Amino acid sequence: MSLIEKSKQTLEDLARKEAELSAGSLNPLTFKPFGAPLGIYEQKDGLFMFRVRIPGGHLAIEQLKAIAKTAKKHGAQFVHFTTRQDIQLHGLKAGSFQLIGKELLKAGLIVRGGGGNTFRNIT
Repeated sequence: MSLIEKSKQTLEDLARKEAELSAGSLNPLTFKPFGAPLGIYEQKDGLFMFRVRIPGGHLAIEQLKAIAKTAKKHGAQFVHFTTRQDIQLHGLKAGSFQLIGKELLKAGLIVRGGGGNTFRNIT
């Protein structure tokens, strides 16, 4: 299975978990082991952060535009460029993660490995 195919499967799994989170049948602490490897973390204010993995720190202008468009579309309060060659979308509500992942995948950005106990940016 290719990384793209695996990412699509992961987004399907994310949709199910995110629906449970939005419905209140899954709390953020229970969601964390699933969301963290995808770069999704709860913030202190009850909103969420979505970390976009940028392998090797190389980002095409079209990908940067896709990130900006996605952040704006889904109501990110701000975007943070990290010192670890990633981009974080902050202030997101549960219910947008799977859609954000799909949009990023269309732009050629893999949603796996953005956090947690995963391989990240290997150069």
